[in-house]
Amino acid sequence: MIAKKFKPDNTLVVNTQNLLLCNTENQVQYERHRFLENTLVIWLISNDNDLVIDRPCCLRQFSSTVSSVHIFTNSDECVDFLTDRENEKIFLIVQNTVGEHLIPLIHENCQLNSIYILCSSQLQRTEWINKWKKIKGTFEKISKVSDSIHHDIGRCENELFPISIFPATNISTNELNDLDSSFMYTQLLQEIVLDVTHEKCATKELIDFYYHHYSGNNSVIESIRKFESEYEQHSPIWWYTKEYFIYSVLNRALRLQDAEVIIKMGFFMRDLHQQIKDLYDKSVKDNNQQTLYRGQGICNLEFKKLKQNIGGLLSFNSFLSTSTNEQVSLFYADSCRQDVSMTAILFRLHIDPKISSTPFASLKNISFHQSEEEVLFSMHTVFRIGNMKQIEDRFWEVDLQLTDDRDEKLIHLTNYIRNDLQGISGWDRLGNLMIKIGKFDKAEEFYEKLLDITLIDDLKNLARVYCQLGSIKKFKGNQTEALSYYRNALDIRQKNVSLMDDDSYLAVIYGNMGEVYREMGDHLNALSFYEKALEIQHKIYPSDHVHLATTYNNIALVYRSLNDPFKALSYYQKALAIEQKLMPSLHPLLATTNNNIAQAYQYMGDYTEALVFYQKSLEIIKKSLPPDHPTIATTYDNIGTLYRYMGDFKNALDSSQKALEIQLKQHLSNDTNLAIIYHNIGYIHLELGDNSQALVFFQKTFEIQKESLNFSHAASAIILNSMGEAYYCMHNYKDALEFYHKSINTLNQSICFNPLLLATIYINIGAVHLAMSEYSIALSCFQKALEIREKSLLSVHPDLATIYSHVGLAYNLLDDLPNALIFCQKALEIQQKILSPDHPDLASTYINIGSTYRAMGNYTNAFSFFETALNIQQKTLPSNHRSIASTYNNIGQTHFYRNDHEIALSFFQKTLDIFKDSADSNDPLLASTYSFIAAIRKSTNNHLAAMSFYEKALAIQERILKPNDIALGITCNNIGTVYDAMNNYSRAILFYEKALLIEQNSVAPRQLSLAVTYTNIGNAHMCMRNYSAALSAFEKSLDIREKYFPSDHSSLVLVYNSVGQAHESLKNYSTALCFYDKSLNQEQKTVPVDNGSLASIYKKIGRTHFSMNDLDMALSSVRQALKILEGSSNPNDSLLASTHNLTAEIYHGMNDYTTAISFYEKTLKIEQRILEPNDNELGTTYNNIGTVYDAMGDYSKAISSYEKALSIEQNSMSPNQLSLATTFTSMGDTYYSMEDYSAALSSYKKALEIREKYYPTDYRGLAPVYSNLGHV
Repeated sequence: MIAKKFKPDNTLVVNTQNLLLCNTENQVQYERHRFLENTLVIWLISNDNDLVIDRPCCLRQFSSTVSSVHIFTNSDECVDFLTDRENEKIFLIVQNTVGEHLIPLIHENCQLNSIYILCSSQLQRTEWINKWKKIKGTFEKISKVSDSIHHDIGRCENELFPISIFPATNISTNELNDLDSSFMYTQLLQEIVLDVTHEKCATKELIDFYYHHYSGNNSVIESIRKFESEYEQHSPIWWYTKEYFIYSVLNRALRLQDAEVIIKMGFFMRDLHQQIKDLYDKSVKDNNQQTLYRGQGICNLEFKKLKQNIGGLLSFNSFLSTSTNEQVSLFYADSCRQDVSMTAILFRLHIDPKISSTPFASLKNISFHQSEEEVLFSMHTVFRIGNMKQIEDRFWEVDLQLTDDRDEKLIHLTNYIRNDLQGISGWDRLGNLMIKIGKFDKAEEFYEKLLDITLIDDLKNLARVYCQLGSIKKFKGNQTEALSYYRNALDIRQKNVSLMDDDSYLAVIYGNMGEVYREMGDHLNALSFYEKALEIQHKIYPSDHVHLATTYNNIALVYRSLNDPFKALSYYQKALAIEQKLMPSLHPLLATTNNNIAQAYQYMGDYTEALVFYQKSLEIIKKSLPPDHPTIATTYDNIGTLYRYMGDFKNALDSSQKALEIQLKQHLSNDTNLAIIYHNIGYIHLELGDNSQALVFFQKTFEIQKESLNFSHAASAIILNSMGEAYYCMHNYKDALEFYHKSINTLNQSICFNPLLLATIYINIGAVHLAMSEYSIALSCFQKALEIREKSLLSVHPDLATIYSHVGLAYNLLDDLPNALIFCQKALEIQQKILSPDHPDLASTYINIGSTYRAMGNYTNAFSFFETALNIQQKTLPSNHRSIASTYNNIGQTHFYRNDHEIALSFFQKTLDIFKDSADSNDPLLASTYSFIAAIRKSTNNHLAAMSFYEKALAIQERILKPNDIALGITCNNIGTVYDAMNNYSRAILFYEKALLIEQNSVAPRQLSLAVTYTNIGNAHMCMRNYSAALSAFEKSLDIREKYFPSDHSSLVLVYNSVGQAHESLKNYSTALCFYDKSLNQEQKTVPVDNGSLASIYKKIGRTHFSMNDLDMALSSVRQALKILEGSSNPNDSLLASTHNLTAEIYHGMNDYTTAISFYEKTLKIEQRILEPNDNELGTTYNNIGTVYDAMGDYSKAISSYEKALSIEQNSMSPNQLSLATTFTSMGDTYYSMEDYSAALSSYKKALEIREKYYPTDYRGLAPVYSNLGHV
C-alpha cells in the first residue's frame, strides 16, 4: 500500500504504454494500488519543461521489463514514496540537474538498488557521480537507460529468490537457533493450495486480478489476453518461462508469503508442479547423477548465516531454475557483485535422482526459450550445504547436495500443525491455515465461500463453518457477531440428535463462546461455558489430552480477571504440564501458556519471574509463527507493559513500538489489539512526562473502542480513566475529574464489575483533590481504594504499596505526621521485598517519607531519603524528567527550612533548568519553585525580585486552580508579606484580605492558615498605626488558635504577644500586661530559662511599664531580659540591641543621661555590626542619642547625631518618611533651644510637609507640629 497522498500536478503514475496524468479519482486508485513485482522504476523529472519530450515513446522502451514507471516532478514526494517502500527494489532515473543534491539524501536506503543519471549532453563535471556506488552511469538516451535497467532487474530478480537456511544437525545446543517458521507455513500453504480442487472460475479470478493490476499497460494486457485464450494450448512450463507477469509475481508472492496472490495463482502452481512431477516420474529411472549450476547473489547477512552452517540445510522456497551450463551461471553470479550489499554465489548442485525428494525436470524443448539448458525444480527443494570456496572478493562457490533430509524439530512441528489443519475440504484447510497465520480477512473470504456452497442439510459441516466464522470475528474484535455465529453452530448441534454423539465439537463451541464472553468482560458467563466444555472433555478425553490444556488455560484467564491469581496460576500450570508432554517444543500453544503464566506473575507483582516466562513465549513464537503474526505483536506489547511496571521505560517503549509495527501490518478495521497497544504506548509516554503524546495515543484507543466495544464494557472504563490521567498530568483538573467520573459510571454499567479498576480510579480522583489542596476529600478517596485493595490483593502486592504511599502523603498534607510516616513505611516494606532497588516506585515512596521527615523538622533523615530517590531517578529516567525536577525541588525546600538559602537556591535553579525545554508552563511544581525562590529573595531584602517570582507563581495557580484553592491563598499571603517588608502596608493588607477570602471559601479551610493571615493583617495595621483594626485581627487569630490548639501550643504565645502589643499601642496598658503575662507564663513552662523568647517578653513588659511611667518596674523587667541575653552563648543580636535601646530610654526617663548614652552606644555598636550602613534602625538610634544630648544641653552633639540620622534615613533603600519627619522635628527643637530660629523653622516645615502627605488634615498628631511653627 502507498501510504501518502501525492499532488496530482506533481506526480504522474504511468504504465509503460500510456501516459496517464492523475486526476483525483485516479489518484485514489493509485494510492490503493498493490505492487505485485519485486522491482519498481521511478523517474524524477526536474522541471515541467521536460514534459515536452515524447514520453510515451520513451516509456514504451520499458514495456518488456516492468509493468509501470512512477514519475515524479517533486523531489520531496519522490523521496517520501521511495522511503515508504519495504518489499520492492527501486531503480531510480534522475536528471543530472537534481541528482547531485538528491542522491546524498537517499543513497543509503536499503531498498534503493540502482541509480541512472539522465542528461541531455556529456557532463562537464562528474567527480560527484564517482562518490556513489549505486550510480550505474550517465545516459543521454532513455533507450540506453532501459537496456541497463532490463539487465539489472534480471540480476535483481535472481537475488530476491526466497531461501531458508537451517543449522547443522550436529550443533550441540539445547535449542536449534533461528528455525525458519516462514518455510513451514509457506510449505503448508503450498501443500493445501496443491490439494484444493480448483474450479474453472479460478482461472478467471486470476485473469481479472491481472487485468485490474495491469490496467492501461497495453503490452502486458495483450499478453494476459493470450494467456486467457491460449492457456490450454501451451504447457504451464511454457507460460512460466515466457511471461514476466507470471514468474516474477509468483516468486515475489512466495518470498513475501503473500497468501492472497498465492491462492489466486493456486491453480497455476498446481498445474506447473504437476507437469514437473510428470516429467520427473518419466525420466527418473533414466537419470544419472549430475551437477547443475545456479548463479545468484544473496545479501551479506544471509551469506554470513550460510558460512556458519556448513553441514546444515538450505531450502529454495519457490520453483527453482538451474542450468547445466556453468558459464551461464558464473555470468549471473558475477553480475550480482555490482551491489555492494550482496555476495555473489555460484551454487554447484549435486543431484542424485534416486533420492526421493522434490521433483525436477529438464526444460529442453519444453520451455518458451527452447535452446536454454535449464532444469526446473518444483517448490521447496532442500539441499545439504557442503564445501565453500572463495573465487574472488565477494564471490564464492558453494556445493549443495540434494537431500530428502529435513530439520527434525521443524518436521515435528510441521506435522503437528498439518494434522491440526485437517478439515472438510481444501478450502476449509486453507481457511484454517489463514486463521493460524493471522490472515483473518482472507480466512473470512474462504469460509464465506464455504458457507455458500455447503448444503443446508449438511449440518455437521455447516456447524463447523459457523464456528470458524465465529472465531474469525472474535480475532477481528467483533465479539457480538462472533457470539451470533457460535450460537448458530450450537443451535445446529443441540437440535440434531444425529450430531450429539460427537461431544468433542460441542466442547469446542462451548470453549469458543466462553472466550467471547471473557473478551466482553462477562467473566461469570465465560466461566460457565468453559466449565461446560471441561465437563465434556473429562468424559471423552484422557487426563493429559491437549484440549483439556486449552480449557485449563482459558479458565485460568477468567480467574485472573476475577482477581484470583493463585487459582489462575494453578490452572496455567496444569495446562503447561500437558502441553509440554504432548506438543513439539516450538508449538504456539506453549507460547500462549507461557505468556499467560507471565501475566499471572505480573499480576502478583513478581516481575522478574514474569519476564522469564514472557521471554520463553517470545522465543517460541518467533520461531513458530510468521514474523508479522499478531500474537508476536501481543507478546512484545505485554513485555513492554511489564518493563513499564519495572520502571524501565526505554525497553518498554522499544518493545511496544515493535508490537505496533507488527500490528499495523494487519490492516484490520476496529482492531482491538491495536487499541491495546496504543493504550500501553500512551502510558509509557505518560511515565516519560510526554503528556500530550500520551493523550494522542489514548484518543486513538478511544476511537477504535467506540467502534468495537459497548461503552459499558470495562475496557471503556479503563481508557476513560487513562484519558483522565493524561489531563491530570497536564494540570487540567476539571477535565481529569470529568473523565474519572465517566469511567466510574461506565464501570458501574459493566456486566462484570472490576473492583480493582474502581480502586485505581478512586486513587486518581484523590490525586486530583490533592493537587487542588482538598486534602480531606483526597484522603477519603484513598481510603476507599485502600479498602478495596486490601480485600483483593496479596499483602505484598505493589499496588497495595502504591495506595499506602498515597494515604501517607494525604496524612502528611493534613499535618498528621505520625500516620503519614506509618503508611509510607508500610509501602516501603512491600516495595523493598518485590521491586528492584532502582525501581521508580521506590523513589516515589522515598520522597514521601523524606517529605514527612522534613515536616517533622528531621532534616538529616529527609536529605537521606531525597538523595536515595534522586539516585534512582537519575539511573532510570531521562535527565529532563519532571520527577527529577520534583526531587530537586524537595531537596531545595529542605535546605530552605534549614536556612541554607544559597544551597536551596541552587536546587531550585536545577528544577527551573529542567522546565526550560518543557512546553508545560502551567505545572504546579513550577509555581512551587517560584514561591520558594521568592521567599529566598525576600529574606535578602531583594523585594522586587521576590515580588516578581511570587507573581509568576500566582499566574500559574490562577490558570490551573479553582478560585478558592488554598494554594492561591498562601501565595497571596506571601505577596502581602513582601509589600509589608516594602512598607507598603495598604497593598499588603489588600493581598492578605484576598488570601483570607480564599481561605474562608476553601472546600476544606485550613484553620492555621486563616490564623496566620489574620496575624499578618494585624501586623500590617500595627505598622499603619491602625491599632483597633490590628487588635481585631489579632483577636480573630487568637480565637482560631485557642479553638484548634492545646493551651500550651507554641503559636499561642506569638498571638498573646501580638494582642498585648495592640493593647499597648492603644494605651490599654493593664490589658497589654495581662497578655504579656500569659505569654510569659506559657513560655516559662515550655522553654529553658535562658531562652531568647523569655527575654523578648520581659522586654515587652518593661516597655509597657515604661509607657505607664512605672520606670522602676520597667527597669526591673529589662534587666531580666538583659540577664538572659547577655548570659546566652548565642544571643539574638537584634533583640539585644533593642533591649539596650529600651534600657537607654528608661534611664533617659529617669534623667540618668550618662547611663542612657552608654546603653544607646551599646545599641549602636551591635547595629553597626549586624545592619547595613543605611538601615533605618541606625537612623533611629542616632536620633535617640541626639535627644539625650539635647536634654543634657549639649546641642552641638545633638545636632551631629540628628544629621547622622538624617543621612542614613535619606539614603536608605526603603526610606521611612515618618522617621524622617521625627528627626526633622527633633532638630527643630534643638535649633529652637539654640535660638537658631531660622534653622528651627526650616526643620519644622520639612517635618510638616512629610506628615501632611501621610495623615489627614484633622489628625491630632499634626497639632504639635503646628504648635512648634507657631512658637517659632
